Amino acid sequence: MRILLVTGASALALAAGAASAQNSSSVLQSSGSSTVLVDQEGATAATSTVEQGGGGGTSNAIAVTQRGGPNTSEVTQNSTGNSAVVSQAGSGNLSGIAQTGAGAAAEATQDGSDNVSDIVQSGSNGSANVTQGGSDNVSEIAQSGSNASADVVQGGTASGNRSEITQGGAYNAAALIQTGDDNTSVIDQASGAGSTERNSASVTQSGDRNSSTVVQAGLRDDYGGGSADVSDGRADVVQSGDDNSSTVNQRGYADYLNDATDARATVTQSGDRNVSVVEMNGSDGVVDVVQSGDGNSSDVSQLAFDEGHTTNVTQSGDSNSVRFGYEYSERGTTSIDQIGDGNRVTGATYSYESDVTVRQAGSYNSANVAHGNYTSAYQSSVAIAQTGDRNIAYAAQEGSDQFAEVAQTGNGNAFYLSQYGSNGSVSQSQSGNDNRSTVDQFGTGNAATVTQAGQGATSWVYQSAAGSTVTVRQ
Repeated sequence: MRILLVTGASALALAAGAASAQNSSSVLQSSGSSTVLVDQEGATAATSTVEQGGGGGTSNAIAVTQRGGPNTSEVTQNSTGNSAVVSQAGSGNLSGIAQTGAGAAAEATQDGSDNVSDIVQSGSNGSANVTQGGSDNVSEIAQSGSNASADVVQGGTASGNRSEITQGGAYNAAALIQTGDDNTSVIDQASGAGSTERNSASVTQSGDRNSSTVVQAGLRDDYGGGSADVSDGRADVVQSGDDNSSTVNQRGYADYLNDATDARATVTQSGDRNVSVVEMNGSDGVVDVVQSGDGNSSDVSQLAFDEGHTTNVTQSGDSNSVRFGYEYSERGTTSIDQIGDGNRVTGATYSYESDVTVRQAGSYNSANVAHGNYTSAYQSSVAIAQTGDRNIAYAAQEGSDQFAEVAQTGNGNAFYLSQYGSNGSVSQSQSGNDNRSTVDQFGTGNAATVTQAGQGATSWVYQSAAGSTVTVRQ
């Protein structure tokens, strides 16, 4: 093993009589199993440039420590099994690490203001870790091989955080924690031809202007014309405060391709102007969205050529709204719970044997659900329960053997249903206040039951064909 220690300035700089305030270090090693230690303390313009492995050596190691001044560090490592550790403290820090070869490890720690970290790894089994504390932090990590991991922590007194992690390949993992202020995060786990399966992304943002984008996708195979395998992707986003927004996209080459099977997206938002958008295509996908406070909104879109999709959305407070849509799928399950204030739900499913459940507890409730007749929809159901205030429920179902159940408890209730197809049924109850009910059924063998109790009840039922039955209780 060869160890080279550089302190203050390089030997060349010392020979020239340069002062420590003008620190500069340049090291080139072409052999393997070498170690470089660069220690620059107290400088105002320290610069370090290290390159290892140009001659094919392996298992090289670099450690760079810079304290003070507008530190700059550039590390280049070629071959396999290399490691680089950069530690910078002060203002104006900049760190660049480029590693080519399998099994590379990179670590950058920046404590101060104006920090920037850039890590590029080409090869499988790479790992990258970035910790930034201070203001105006920026972190970029690009990994092109499989089985890679990337971890970024932007915290302390950090204010202008931005992080971008790009990973191409399968079995990759990316994790990001942002603690303060103007956070923005992008995790892109996508590739061209080839597998991108079993990638995972985790984002945790605590304060202020948070935004998060997670993309897990595959592109078309240019040779075989098929699509990359992007199955078993996992995306978890947690946002706590202020102007939160989250976008999760799990898909194959195009929205109509069934590639992102067994994907799972989980989004938790606690405060203020929350927005969540999830787009997923592939069978057996699961989406979980929990929103607690203020301006909540959730959009969920799932496409599946095969069976199975599950969506769960829970909203607790203020101006809640949910929009959802599903196409080309069967046996899907959707559950939406809204507790308070300006609740609204709008959704459409072009599928069969799918179930939608909507529960709204208070204030401005409105629910609009449609089951479409894409590829002969049938045996789907919708259940809507509204408890308080200005309830309005719309349901439209197309296809045979459809079922709708609506329960409205109090205040300005109104219900509108249209069923197109045979053997459909509806059961609807209104308990109090300004009840109105309209049911239209087009097809044979349909059944309608309407129960109204209290105040201005009105019921209108139209059935177009023979073999249909209607029961109205007022």
